[in-house]
Amino acid sequence: MAEQRIHIWAGTSTKTEDQFYKYFDQSKFIKDYHRFKTDETYARNAPDFNLRSQFSKAIDKQYDYDVDWITVYYSRKKMSVQAAIEELPIWNDQT
Repeated sequence: MAEQRIHIWAGTSTKTEDQFYKYFDQSKFIKDYHRFKTDETYARNAPDFNLRSQFSKAIDKQYDYDVDWITVYYSRKKMSVQAAIEELPIWNDQT
């Protein structure tokens, strides 16, 4: 099996669950990026990077993250990093 890498961002937040998931919301950027790629009358020569998710801005990603390669986990209870990792899903192609 080829080497696999994972990146884990862990922390605590006082955000509500809705605020937490909004931090990762990239729907506005994806919509604008789609217009940039498909609309010949699009006004700029690049998508509007200000529409990226706050998460992407925080980790300095020019384009937003790939939703197929990220799991976002929210819990109101405090837990160890090991316990949080054990709750993450494992897909069939990762075993």
